[in-house]
Amino acid sequence: MDAQLVSVLAEKALLNATVSLASAGEVALFYGQNSSPPQSLEAGQHTLSVPVAETSARPLPVQLGLRSGGAAGGFVLQDDGWLTASGWERSSAVSGAQAQLLNVAAQRQTERGLELRLSFAAPPSTPFGAWQGETLLPLQIDGTMVAVGLADAGAQPVYIGEAQADGRYAVVYSLQPDHCKALRVLPTTE
Repeated sequence: MDAQLVSVLAEKALLNATVSLASAGEVALFYGQNSSPPQSLEAGQHTLSVPVAETSARPLPVQLGLRSGGAAGGFVLQDDGWLTASGWERSSAVSGAQAQLLNVAAQRQTERGLELRLSFAAPPSTPFGAWQGETLLPLQIDGTMVAVGLADAGAQPVYIGEAQADGRYAVVYSLQPDHCKALRVLPTTE
């Protein structure tokens, strides 16, 4: 296997949510089957931007949660609605007094990113998955070339795994991307 880290221009889809908070609090955006990382925000209006899959189904349910009970507490639904082909449609079922979704829109953005490219002698015989920390990474296989879009180069190792019959992945490669040094292939136990 040959591995290299390359700089690429990539188009990415974003979900932008304009939220309003009556007082400071920790919020998270829930959309489809995904959620944004929790963010501590001051009172006022803010825009939360989260990457979404290229093929996000529409209508896409979007919910705003406000953490209750401190860092260990869960999120209480404050506002929700649907992002449809014609735009944002706010639900009338939920209206939190502490936080509101003012607008939600999808946007495409071009930015420079990093891609991990793995070249094999023969095409992989089983499906691969890739992740970094808890983030699943976009992966494309074209013959003997596997390309993985990186979420955060240098922060954590990237794991490449082969799909198993039980739905899990067995790690077969572990790589540490680094802007300043050569790409390191790590032992799979690291």
